[in-house]
Amino acid sequence: LVYVDDLNAFSYPVDVVINGNITGEYMDYKPYFENQKFLLGPSYNLIRDEFKNLPKRIGNQEVKRILITTGGADPFHMTEKLIDVIRNVDLFNKVELHIIVGSSFQNKDEIKRRQKQYENIVLYENVKKISSVMLDCDIAFSSCGSTLYELCACGVPVLGFIVADNQVLIAEKLNAFGYIKNLGWYHTLSKENLISALKEMVDNFEFRSRMAKKQQALIDGRGTERVVDQITKLMREKEGVLCE
Repeated sequence: LVYVDDLNAFSYPVDVVINGNITGEYMDYKPYFENQKFLLGPSYNLIRDEFKNLPKRIGNQEVKRILITTGGADPFHMTEKLIDVIRNVDLFNKVELHIIVGSSFQNKDEIKRRQKQYENIVLYENVKKISSVMLDCDIAFSSCGSTLYELCACGVPVLGFIVADNQVLIAEKLNAFGYIKNLGWYHTLSKENLISALKEMVDNFEFRSRMAKKQQALIDGRGTERVVDQITKLMREKEGVLCE
């Protein structure tokens, strides 16, 4: 019995606990019974196969494309807010904005109105291979959910914002180790802070290059393989005990 977790709410009565977040190794899991197996940290991140064997990131000196993604939904309308902020700064008028529109977005009409209002906005719905979109962008604004690990696999420097309680520690740890730039809670972000953070990222190519290199070293896309290997090994061990 395998349990995929990110809360450590109590000791789980299972054979294997998986927490592929960067926080997994810091959550002080207590075993329910002896020999319970814990697969913790980004090495066991259950990322999709499309994020395996990606090319090493060679970033552009000039930022030409900015990705905006909030995951499957955007309940706080961050997509529109970010579009408005970026598009009202002359410095970024020519930068393309690539927007991922999730399946549960309730604000599609507002986003599409902005696509007509501003130039150089590309929308993606029902994306079959999101890694291709990520690899094509120079910087990303992203909520601090599982998408962060996908962006890390692609080596896309991230300006992350928090939209849920279970994202706080993840954002703090990834920021502390230099994998993302954590902007904090979505509702505390001012226009001035967003512009300042974006300018800092755009103007510092060396910073972006270092971040991309660290990101791809963190997530190699083989977490699922490692999990399968560990579970298979455990099953064989149990079969051996039963046979004896």
